[in-house]
Order: sequence, then structure tokens, then C-alpha cells
Amino acid sequence: MGALIEGHWREEELPQETSARGEFARIDSAFRDRITADGSSGYPAEAGRYHLYVAWNCPWAHRVLIFLALKKLERAFSVAYAIPGLREHGWTFERNAEFPDCTPDEVNGFRFLHQAYAAASPRYTGKVTVPTLWDRKTRRIVNNESSEIIRMLNSEFKGIAGDDTDFYPAALRAEIDRINDFVYTKINNGVYRCGFAKSQEAYNAAWAIRRRRRTGGCFQPSCASTSHISRSSAATASASPTSRISAATCASSTACRASRRPSSRATT
Repeated sequence: MGALIEGHWREEELPQETSARGEFARIDSAFRDRITADGSSGYPAEAGRYHLYVAWNCPWAHRVLIFLALKKLERAFSVAYAIPGLREHGWTFERNAEFPDCTPDEVNGFRFLHQAYAAASPRYTGKVTVPTLWDRKTRRIVNNESSEIIRMLNSEFKGIAGDDTDFYPAALRAEIDRINDFVYTKINNGVYRCGFAKSQEAYNAAWAIRRRRRTGGCFQPSCASTSHISRSSAATASASPTSRISAATCASSTACRASRRPSSRATT
């Protein structure tokens, strides 16, 4: 997979994401700023100011693309689409005849997403993930937590968005949050616990929860290692993409435990 260590790309995984028993333990996202309608955050909602790094094959990035479409914000953001598959330098942006729907980074010219992270934070240590929300004006990463990005798209771009429908209405938030907590814990993150398990014991425990709950989820083969784990089980884990979640649920789903922290990120 690879990660940045003190601003330098290394072909290694972060040890803090694996417990002593080999269990996958997702770390918090690092960039957690917000775009606000009134600009009070330092990042005002403006058409043409922000750039997104995404990948078609990433379920977390996919829901951001869904919200761009739902809110009719496609023209307000520029987007770079990574080519699929596990690459030596992680998420890669380039023209490739095999993937005509994937585009290079025409805003910054970065070939690898880790270059954007190093540019924003020269001594950054952590994972390099999509989606990543970039501010052209300050040349900084605003946020890389998908659940927070879609909430910004939902609420902060009134007058810019072509559709002002609220997909996280106050009257339904408690129910949405309840469903999202279940979906994230048992499905979204559940398949990551299977796919990134480093021991058979950890895998068996994660898979037992999935089977008991009869859940399915998105699996990101370009980011996962099944190693000793049966490939048939990993294939089963890929059966139900997160894009099937309702728009309302999508609006507040959590891509990592950090989304539910008291207040203190942005990601993998």
C-alpha cells in the first residue's frame, strides 16, 4: 500500500493500523478543516476554488461523486480521477488508454496523490487516501474524510449548487445517524477488518461478525491484502457496494471512527 513518513513515500504499511493480534484498526484521518457558506472557517464556499482527488474504484470517493451529482455541483469543482489498481506510488493520475474515464491532475500536475499531501504538509506521516479535497487558493488539503466532505456539499453551497435539497434534514438525523453507525461498523469497516487482517484469528473474528449479521459491503481490492485469507471469502466481501446506500444515509455515513470523535482529521 505505502504511506508517507515525514513527507517521504515509503512502500510500507502503518504499524498503528494493526493490533498485536493482527486486527485492522483504522486510524483517524489527518485533515479536518471545513468549507463554510459564510467563510468563517477560512474556506468559503466558492465555485471553481476547490479540487477533488478521487478514484472510481474507491467506495469512500464514490459517495462524494454521488453528492456532486445529487447537488448538481459538477461544474463547481474540478476533479482528478486516479487509475485503478495497486501502484508503486499509491493513487496515480495519468492518461492511460486502458482507462479513458480516468484523468490526470490538471490543476497541480501531481502524478501521485502523495505529492499533494507532501505539498500541503511537508512533514506529514500517514496514509494517502481518496477522496481528498484541495483548496487551489491556499494550496492546502482542506479535508480527506468522505463523510465530512459530503456534508459540506449538502449544506454549504446554497446558491451555488443546482439543487438545494437537504439530504440530512434535522427531523431525520437521529435515525440517519443510527443507521449509519450500524452500516459503518458492520458493513463498510467490517470488510476492511476482513481484508486487512494480518492473522487467521483476526480474519475469522471479523468474518464471523459479517456472517452473523448477514451484511455485505464494499471491498477495495487495490488497497487490500488477503494473503493467507481465502480468496473466495474476499470475493464475497465485495458483493454489495456502498453506492446502494440511500442518499440520506450516505449524507452522514462515517468513513472512519474519527468522524465520531468529540471534536478535535482528513484520511486514507
